[in-house]
Amino acid sequence: MSFKYSICHPDKPNIEYPKNTLNASAVKEMVHSYPWKEALKKMHALPKDAVYYSPSLDFTNLNNNYTFCLSAVGEDLENFTFYIFYNRKIKKKILFGLLGEKEDFYWIDKSFSREAGHSLLDHFLSGNYQQMEKLMQ
Repeated sequence: MSFKYSICHPDKPNIEYPKNTLNASAVKEMVHSYPWKEALKKMHALPKDAVYYSPSLDFTNLNNNYTFCLSAVGEDLENFTFYIFYNRKIKKKILFGLLGEKEDFYWIDKSFSREAGHSLLDHFLSGNYQQMEKLMQ
């Protein structure tokens, strides 16, 4: 599987969209080696009105357009957490099912520990979407 990605920096108004794509191993390496603490430290040093984003990495699976975003949050640099945004395709009933079902992309988001965030990333990269859905509910 291939993934495109974007990077949100606290001190930059424009999101960075690198042109290259990554495989699952490179995504995992990027997340583990990203300077989360330094980015959070930079964000906390800025005046509140000068912060554009929390430090975030966003990955899109090019096979199905499912998206997984990790956003670092928290005041304690040693114990920060991840806010996870997950965009996936689901079926929803229209008018209680009387008009059938509609399949579309919908976001779900929730805060997780760093360890749980890394575990969810593993599920996303391996295509284990049912487990992700269960953990994010």
